[in-house]
Amino acid sequence: GKSKGKVLEDRAANRPILASGPVDGDVAAILNECEAGQIFSKTDKEKSKAYLLQLFESFSQRKPYSNNRGKVEKYSRRAQAAQVAEILNQISE
Repeated sequence: GKSKGKVLEDRAANRPILASGPVDGDVAAILNECEAGQIFSKTDKEKSKAYLLQLFESFSQRKPYSNNRGKVEKYSRRAQAAQVAEILNQISE
């Protein structure tokens, strides 16, 4: 499965993410929020196969893939650093 940190890096590449792991965990929540891909349980091979075929079909038809850039941006290092800076400013006043 993918770690949360790796998913946060991959989502910026604007490519669909296929992950294996808990469908109710942090990675699943990020993928769903950002519309950045799908996560499947390790035993759900049919659904993951169908998703891969769907991605391949879209690629074959030259349909562009796009995640939700607005939601993805809030996980960028710049946005995360700004949030930390804001918290530090608040507690130092």
